[in-house]
Amino acid sequence: MLAHDVASHAWPPCIAGAPPSQVVSTVVRYYVAGRPPLTFACGGKVPADYWGGKASGEADLVFHKGYMVSGCVDKNVFGKFGLVHAVQEMYGGPTAGALLSSFSRLFTAYLQWHGFTCGFDDLLLNAGVEAKRKVRSSFGCAGW
Repeated sequence: MLAHDVASHAWPPCIAGAPPSQVVSTVVRYYVAGRPPLTFACGGKVPADYWGGKASGEADLVFHKGYMVSGCVDKNVFGKFGLVHAVQEMYGGPTAGALLSSFSRLFTAYLQWHGFTCGFDDLLLNAGVEAKRKVRSSFGCAGW
């Protein structure tokens, strides 16, 4: 995707930055531009109780006229009868493949920016913990 191409499909920016639904909608709208907009719904893998019950509307991913209006992007979105399947059925295999590639790059960048990291310093034991470990191991205690 080129920056000038994305600008024509992006929503006006939010005050605090683009929410995830806006980012996902922009990616989908980019690949289906010039064709009928995507209107689609599918169930999610995460139970509705985690989102505040069925009344919250976040258990199902819903796209209306190319915009993600509710739900979360989880494992089921990429599986059978999910978002990628719907894009493949409506717009063809090359579009679905390009969408998957974009999501892959997008989620990899997100994890690199916000994800958990483990450096060498995190793996080193400090002197206090090492002393406790030696004392416990001398008594034959395997667990903490």
